[in-house]
Amino acid sequence: MLLLALKHSRSPDVLNVLPQIIRLSEKIPNGDYDYLKVVLIYLASVINKGLTVQFWKIVAKEHSGGEVYMETIADLLREEERLKREKIERKLHKEIEQKSIVYKQKIEQKERVIEQKDTVIKQISIENKERLYHIIQRMLKKGMSWKTIREITGFSNEEIEQIIDNIKRDNNNKEV
Repeated sequence: MLLLALKHSRSPDVLNVLPQIIRLSEKIPNGDYDYLKVVLIYLASVINKGLTVQFWKIVAKEHSGGEVYMETIADLLREEERLKREKIERKLHKEIEQKSIVYKQKIEQKERVIEQKDTVIKQISIENKERLYHIIQRMLKKGMSWKTIREITGFSNEEIEQIIDNIKRDNNNKEV
């Protein structure tokens, strides 16, 4: 049995030899079919996958207890499918993790760019406030009225006072 199985295991002839292997197993004293089970499982694992269904049909037809082997093989096939699914799931999980890392890096990079832009905008805002203060200060030194300053800048009295107060506070904080 074993020699026939090994000789024909990787060729299409295995389907022609299979009935002979099964008949030989039936000659084993006391009907010990564990040996046949091992040989069949080996053959099922090495034959062309396209021949698997035909292989098990021959086993069920030729062997008196072939249905038992069909259940065992069905379990093996389910296990194979489960292992394939797990392999695919692991691969997908790994891809998701890799993409997640890339996306996190991109988000962090964009956040850094946004922070840099915010810093530049704050700096520009501070510089603009100082310019406004100096412009308003020069206007007042030139004797312009609050009304004229309002007309030129478009600011209200409160806004003009607020700009002056903010710049004075900023200058006092810098001195401290």
